[in-house]
Amino acid sequence: MHPSRASTTIGTMENSHRAKDAVYTAEYIDSKTNIAQVHEIFKKMKGNFIAVIHEHHIAGIAHRDKIVALFATQYGYSLYANRPIGEIMDRNPLIVDGNLDMVGVMKQVIQRPEATFYDDVIVASDGVFDGLASIKALLIEQYKQLREKLRELEEQHMVLAQTMTSSLVDRNVDADSLNRKVNAILEAAREIVRTEKKAAKAAVHDQSYEAEMKGRLEMFSAIDLLQLLIQGAKSGRLNLSAGDHQGSQDFDIFLKSGNIVHSEGAGDKGLECLWKALTLQKGEFVFHFGEEATEKSIEGNSMAILLEACRRGDESENGPAAEAEIPADLFGGNTKTEPMRVPLPKAVS
Repeated sequence: MHPSRASTTIGTMENSHRAKDAVYTAEYIDSKTNIAQVHEIFKKMKGNFIAVIHEHHIAGIAHRDKIVALFATQYGYSLYANRPIGEIMDRNPLIVDGNLDMVGVMKQVIQRPEATFYDDVIVASDGVFDGLASIKALLIEQYKQLREKLRELEEQHMVLAQTMTSSLVDRNVDADSLNRKVNAILEAAREIVRTEKKAAKAAVHDQSYEAEMKGRLEMFSAIDLLQLLIQGAKSGRLNLSAGDHQGSQDFDIFLKSGNIVHSEGAGDKGLECLWKALTLQKGEFVFHFGEEATEKSIEGNSMAILLEACRRGDESENGPAAEAEIPADLFGGNTKTEPMRVPLPKAVS
C-alpha cells in the first residue's frame, strides 16, 4: 500500500514565505485505509504525520506515535489492525491557507493546545490540499521573512532619507530652515521604520496591529509627507485636517503600495479633492497604516501627480508658504492594537 500524492503544484509565487512554501510532503491516505497498512506506510516514511482524505475532502491527520502506542498494548494489533484509520485520526487538525504569510500562520499555531503544538500543519489553498508543513519548517520560513522585512525597512530608511533630503536642496530657504526640515524628514522616516517594526513584533506575539503615525503639517508640507510614503511603497489612509475661525477642513488620501488611489473630503473626491488637500500648510496629519480605500478615484503615476501639485502651488498667487518652526514633539499619540481573526477552512468530520 502506498500513499497518494496531491496533484497540486507547489511552487513559489510573487508573495514569498507563504505557508505553501513550508510544505515538505504532499502525500496523503484515504480515510478507509486500515490501520495496519498505515503502520507499514509510516515504516517507509521519515515523518510522523500523514494527511487523511475522505471523498476528496481533508478529513484529518494520522499520527505515527498513536498507532505504535495502540499496537503496543495487549491485543492491540488484533483489535485495531483492520480498522480504518478514520476511526483514530485527529479530526480537528490545524488547517491553514497556503497563501497565508508566515506571521499569520504562526499566530494560529501558538493558539493550539500544548499537546498538539508540535503536530504538523495541513496546508490547503482554495480548499485544495497542498501538503503538510512541520513546525520547524514554519519557524525557519518565519525567521527568513522577518529577517528580510527588517533588512527592507533599513534600506527604505536610507533611500527615503537620501531622496527627501536631495529634493530640498533646490528650494529657496535659508540654511537653518533647511536643517530643521531635513531633521524633520529623517525623524519621519525613522518613525515609519519604528512603527512597522512594532507591527511585525506584535504580529509574532498574536497581537494584531492598527498602527498610526501622527504629526503636524507645520514640520513639512503635505506634498513632502506624501512623497515619503510613496517612496516607501506604503499602504494606508493619510488624514489631513486643519481648522481656524473660518471653519475646518478634513481630507483623506488613500495609498496602496505607494500609489495614490483615492482622495475625499470637503464634499469632493478624486484629483480635485487632492489638489485642495495638498494646499494645507498648517494642521494635523495621521497616517493609518494598512487601511484600504472603498473606491478608486485617482489613476496615474503618483510622483507625476505630486509634481503637478508642486506646479500648481508655484503658480498660485500666494506663493510658497513661509517656513515654520518644527514642534519639539513631532509625533504624538500611541499605537493601537485590535484583535484580528483569520478565517480557516474546516476539517471534514
